[in-house]
Amino acid sequence: MPIPQPKPTTGDTSWFVHDRFGMFIHWGLYALPARHEWVQSREQIPPEEYRKYFERFNPVDYDPYEWAAVAANAGMKYVVLTTKHHEGFCLWDSAFTDYKVTNTPYGQDLLAPFVEEHVGIDHEGTQHDRSRVDLTGTAYDIPAADASFDSAICTAVLEHLEEPEQAIRECWRILKPGGHAVYTAPFIWHVHEEPRDFYRYSRYGLEYLFKKAGFEILELKALSGFWTTFGVLLVYKMQSLNRGPLRWLKVVDALGAVTQSVAGLMDRLDRAEQWTWMYLVVARKP
Repeated sequence: MPIPQPKPTTGDTSWFVHDRFGMFIHWGLYALPARHEWVQSREQIPPEEYRKYFERFNPVDYDPYEWAAVAANAGMKYVVLTTKHHEGFCLWDSAFTDYKVTNTPYGQDLLAPFVEEHVGIDHEGTQHDRSRVDLTGTAYDIPAADASFDSAICTAVLEHLEEPEQAIRECWRILKPGGHAVYTAPFIWHVHEEPRDFYRYSRYGLEYLFKKAGFEILELKALSGFWTTFGVLLVYKMQSLNRGPLRWLKVVDALGAVTQSVAGLMDRLDRAEQWTWMYLVVARKP
């Protein structure tokens, strides 16, 4: 009987075949009930009851350096950490939610020790928080020497650049050989931060731009299907109506929660990539 052969995965998995042995860390509030990371869903624990784990979360013995040493001594080559699982709890100091580790009794960012150095770059006229900006420049002219960085992360910025290819080439310049670039770019999304909102990107457009700039694409992934995309857009639209009695009675908030829950469920049943709201690109400089 012939042995079934798995279908090839997308992206370059040669690193995984080479490194083979690694550590996958699931960590969140579900560590306190200690039954399963899906304990809230499986046991249908109401959010107000699950809240007690948020209020008690305090991993005082956390030592990522010891974790890394144990993993390395065991022969592991990499670590994957779930920074936010299905429950929505963030292990870092997110700017987009209060449901995060810095608001628990522990009070510290759990991910910071995993990164030796972070250099934030933004332009002079930015509308965003300047407290974490270390270098002032533009996506076309980053004030750093060639081959300065091990990795670069750029989320939801390409759509705001008149010359995206030039910006991707600049990223290629500042990365060390073997360095990785992680980008997200929208495909279906409303106009925002106008007038600096120029483009939307298909997977083919992103593949073309990154390969033309000299990158090797490791992963190009749609982050949602039809239901999540239009569920989120509907919630954004409903928020424009969130005023007066609707705001006091939290009608829009309740409808938004139901909409996103249903959309997430439907997306599991039918995840049509052609309706994604955003793509993730992981690329490597040869």
